[in-house]
Amino acid sequence: YYSDIMVDNSVQIQAKGWGKWEYLLVVAAILWVLGILFVEFFYYYTRRLRMLSQNYKERFSAFRNEPEKWNKIVFYLCSIFILPRAIGFVIISVCLALIVRILMIGAPEHEPISGWRKCLVKFFGNYIPRVGLFIQSFVWVKYVDDDVDYAEWLGPNWKSEAPKARPPIIISNHTCWSDILFAMTTTEFPAFIAHQAVKKYPLYGSIATAIGSLFVERADEKSRNTTLVAMKERAEKAMVDMKYPQLWVFPEGCTTNGKSLIKFKRGAFCPEAPIKPVFFEYYSPYCNISFDAIPTMLHFFFICCQPFTITTIHRLPMIFPTEFMYNKYKHLGEGKAEIYAEVAREIYCKNYSLPKSNNTLIEKVKLLEYLYDFSKTKVEQFSSPLTHKYTSNTKKKKKKKKKKKKKKK
Repeated sequence: YYSDIMVDNSVQIQAKGWGKWEYLLVVAAILWVLGILFVEFFYYYTRRLRMLSQNYKERFSAFRNEPEKWNKIVFYLCSIFILPRAIGFVIISVCLALIVRILMIGAPEHEPISGWRKCLVKFFGNYIPRVGLFIQSFVWVKYVDDDVDYAEWLGPNWKSEAPKARPPIIISNHTCWSDILFAMTTTEFPAFIAHQAVKKYPLYGSIATAIGSLFVERADEKSRNTTLVAMKERAEKAMVDMKYPQLWVFPEGCTTNGKSLIKFKRGAFCPEAPIKPVFFEYYSPYCNISFDAIPTMLHFFFICCQPFTITTIHRLPMIFPTEFMYNKYKHLGEGKAEIYAEVAREIYCKNYSLPKSNNTLIEKVKLLEYLYDFSKTKVEQFSSPLTHKYTSNTKKKKKKKKKKKKKKK
């Protein structure tokens, strides 16, 4: 009798099997374990960034990513979302690329799109990137129109002298790769300056072409002059013809941590055309999401394990060159373009309480080389002291090299 009961129970258990909740728990456990492994790898790979000395942080203040704000416990708890968010973002990107590729069938190659094709590209280009950013962790976006008085920089009559035409160029600070996607979600739906090779990229090549980006061959020796001439031509066309999109430029030339502004490049100011300033401000309670000192793929997954990120897009009134500006601020630069760039930087710094930084792109390249090229220690290239641990290691390596050279001789 008891043996029959045991057999019946075992048959019922086998027939029942795992339910949907058991499968969900197993999948969640796998995602959590993989997420925790990524967090550990991320902490290991960025160990030099977390061990920088205070002097070094002050010397390269525009590029460090504030690792002291990182909360490992929060990253562990949110690590379960890394893979789902990453997969969802990739799916959204593929969908946008396919839609744009279909819409661009039969479109002229050397002319901007117009009519129904432009309306559809703008519609999908506005909303699909926003969905992808929401999936990743950018849950809330605020658009703020700041009322700024430019009398100090452009003159007391700047409002009456302001041109009525739309500004052909938009500038903004550059802290993260998400700046480009948020720029696409704005009403301007602008074009960008991109490398010639971007045209051939499987996903973003068709999107960059559809929005009317300006492609430049940087390998050319005369690339700077070519870029300046192309920007002037685009600015002139955008002011006259509405079918040419506005050009969005990041005058800093590279990403920073959003806590200061490095010197603006003069390229966006050479046309001496009206410019629309925009300022990106990101808030995350457990990290600074800037893209300045973390490799691309690590940064992508790093954002996916954040609980949330709040983005504020500040839009300032249009600025334009005036004789008052050139005469008053002639000490800031040699040419008109340089003066115009420095005045724009002054406006940003004063209105958003940002200090000026003397850091350059070359210093950022050296910083990244030191942080992530573990086969080398480029301590001698920096003017400020690094952590004692790595400076002592480099001294030992130098001694070993000297001994090897003596042996060879």
